[in-house]
Amino acid sequence: MARMYPADRPESVSSAELSLYDAFRRLPDDYRVFHGVRWRRREPGRQLLDERGEVDFALLHPRFGLLLLEAKGGKIRRDGESGKWYSEDGAGVEHNIDDPFAQVDDNLYAMADQLREGVSTRRFFCPVRSGVAFIQTVVRGPIALHAPRSSVLDSSDLADMEAAVERLYGTPLKEPLSREAVEAVTDLLSPTVLLTKVGLNARFEEIERTRLEPTESQRWLLDHFDRTPRAMVEGCAGSGKTLLALELARRLARSGHEVLYLCFNRRLALWANASVSDGSFPASRVKVKHFHGLAEEACAAAGMKLFENQEFPDWEAVPQRMEAALALAPMQFDAVVVDEGQDFRSDWWLIVMSELLRRPDEDPLYVFFDPNQRIYSQRLELPAQLPVYPLTANLRNTRQIHAEVVRYFQGDSVPRSEGPDGVEVMRISEPTVKGVQRALDELINQQKVPSSQVIVLTGRAQEKSDLKEGRRLGNLGLTWHPPKAGEVQVATVQAFKGLEKPVVVLAEVDHLLRDDGKRQYGEALLYIGASRAVNHLVLVGAQIPGAEIPGAEAPGAEQGAGA
Repeated sequence: MARMYPADRPESVSSAELSLYDAFRRLPDDYRVFHGVRWRRREPGRQLLDERGEVDFALLHPRFGLLLLEAKGGKIRRDGESGKWYSEDGAGVEHNIDDPFAQVDDNLYAMADQLREGVSTRRFFCPVRSGVAFIQTVVRGPIALHAPRSSVLDSSDLADMEAAVERLYGTPLKEPLSREAVEAVTDLLSPTVLLTKVGLNARFEEIERTRLEPTESQRWLLDHFDRTPRAMVEGCAGSGKTLLALELARRLARSGHEVLYLCFNRRLALWANASVSDGSFPASRVKVKHFHGLAEEACAAAGMKLFENQEFPDWEAVPQRMEAALALAPMQFDAVVVDEGQDFRSDWWLIVMSELLRRPDEDPLYVFFDPNQRIYSQRLELPAQLPVYPLTANLRNTRQIHAEVVRYFQGDSVPRSEGPDGVEVMRISEPTVKGVQRALDELINQQKVPSSQVIVLTGRAQEKSDLKEGRRLGNLGLTWHPPKAGEVQVATVQAFKGLEKPVVVLAEVDHLLRDDGKRQYGEALLYIGASRAVNHLVLVGAQIPGAEIPGAEAPGAEQGAGA
């Protein structure tokens, strides 16, 4: 019995095709019979060429090669004067049909091209022949010059289908097709495909659909702060601190306050400035600044320079310079919202509370902080006597990314994940440049993730990193500036603190885990860097935590907020 593809008798096809399917099934077991083989061919660079077709039956035999058959049912008529073909159905109604011999010839040439171009078949020669089956009629002689009797199967052939098929094949091959060649042609005509690779773009859309809304605790805090003018919020990475801080600034502005949103990171300030206004209040009511940017603005207003020596800036003297400037040109607000409070020093808080608030003892002051993101000071310096409200759920990261983030969490109360299920963290245990190239090729070239959704983060400064400005990694370039087409942005973890991207490639991980007295600092950077990834995280380094063998363990809008 022949091997049939599909193995089950087809439904909803013509009675002629069913008769042929049953007859071909009775052929010897060295035949393989394919029913309804569809093909499509688009020639690269020629948009208008998009050929497609369907072969009713394709028979494969190692001694003969491939035979293509076009099947037509009912009574068949060819009009010699017009050259048109007709088929009469069971009700006696005649229908115009395409020339079946021309149809099968088109399929023959297309199939020969497919065999020559197929990755697994191009190494073999497999002849292709063709014929037509009028299985419900009897053909007495040649139909036309291009339609000889020898290329036709009819109802009389049902009694000995093997002999009829061999007649259509003609002369056997001198060298039969190898088993490998038969398998290759079979795989071309009816491939078995297992699509196991995670499609990241589709998975990311699913993640976004299932991402949770603000929790009850977050909504409660916003409402509670209407009656609590001063408070601090301690939250893990991804708990939505920045989103809450911005919404709190908006609420204060809507109620008529002039508000200062103050943070440490310059990039976070740029993003927050573009995000804070929602049209419900005059934009001038909220000023968004990072601390050193505010200090520079204060000095400029007072006719001073922030640094006396621009070539060698004295960062330690910034608070004193700012205080002197504010004495000459006061800058005051009705409310101050501080994000990244863990990075503020005690002398900064003196300026915030005594110089920037119109009523230092009464005006609203809210501070958002995460002790685990403290990387600029050994001590946590915060305003005293302010009530602290905790946020203990990570909403930003997928559960898989959260599991990586908490590896580096320092504290007794480990945050829980309330983010959506995602794809596995990808671990590439290779040197930096090779590993990042592999990651970007998989993400951008193979998975087609837009490069604007990907950022490469490192704990090393640009001059010390292997990820140099302009370095080419295949068809992609690296840049430490806003990326152009064909470029992927690189940044330090420190500079990207407080921000997020759908996909983060965290590179030079080995450098962060060195046992050189700075491992705690390195683990803090890993905590921050890993938590910047919203949908997918890739770790790159010669020795990756959790990776047991070299290579990738498992593969699986634009900048947002949420420190």
